[in-house]
This record gives sequence, structure tokens and C-alpha cells, in this order.
Amino acid sequence: MFEDWKTKRQLKSDLSEKVTRFLAALREAKTAIDRHAAEEAHEIETAPIISELRWMETAKLIKKAKRFGLDLPPRWLVTGRPADWETNKHTNRTYLTDSGATRLSHDISEARFNYWKRWVEIVSPLATILISLFALAVAVLALYLQTSNTTIPPVR
Repeated sequence: MFEDWKTKRQLKSDLSEKVTRFLAALREAKTAIDRHAAEEAHEIETAPIISELRWMETAKLIKKAKRFGLDLPPRWLVTGRPADWETNKHTNRTYLTDSGATRLSHDISEARFNYWKRWVEIVSPLATILISLFALAVAVLALYLQTSNTTIPPVR
């Protein structure tokens, strides 16, 4: 787990460094062709880092989804909504898009809520019965002590 954090922090640091160099190159560009060349070089240079970062987030969401028994969004579904998966053209790695990650995160949150709701539905009647039995036992003890005219000896 800490290795993932270290890797992610290192990748973000590398990406930040490359973005800084890209912005400097963009400032130096005098024509639209130079700007386009700088943008293309930056895209090619950062593609592996971005792809790895996005895949790390996707893998984390997939692991959580499997833990709750959720189905992953289909990779090649043609509908009116935005695609859930995206393939990086430079690395050929497939990962969730922002909308797909948001949708899957929402599904995970819903599944987590339903999991705990189910546990509360199971435990609350049992807790109610146990509390009622305890109250009944206290009432019976109080009635016994009242009718027998005895008191509970003090604890020393």
C-alpha cells in the first residue's frame, strides 16, 4: 500500500516537472506550428505517466467494486451517454474516464450504504430484544426486593 503511495507521489512529481518544462517551451514558441509541436511532444512525453496514474485509480476502484460484488461498466457499450472507458493512444492502456470513475464511485458508495443498512436492519431488532430483556430483569429484581422487604447490601 505504501509502495503505491510512493509510486503515485513520484509519478505526480515527474508530471509536474514535465508540465513546467512544457509551459516554458510554450512561452518560447513563436508560431502556431511551434506551439503545436510543443503540445505534441508534451503529450507523447506525459502519456505513460498519465496512463499509469489513471490506471492506478482505476485499479483501486475495480478492487473496491469487486469487494462489494458490483459489475464493472462495459468497455464497449454504445449508448447516448459518454463512454466509461478510454484507451490512451500512446500507451494502449485502457482505464476509466472521469465520468466512468464518478459513476463507479457512486455505485460503490451506494453498495457500501446498503451493506451497512442491511447490518443495522439485522442488529437493531436483536438489540431491542436484549435491551427489553435487561429492562424486564431489572424490573423483576426491583419487584422482588420490594416485596421481600430486603435491601441490597452496600459494597465495601
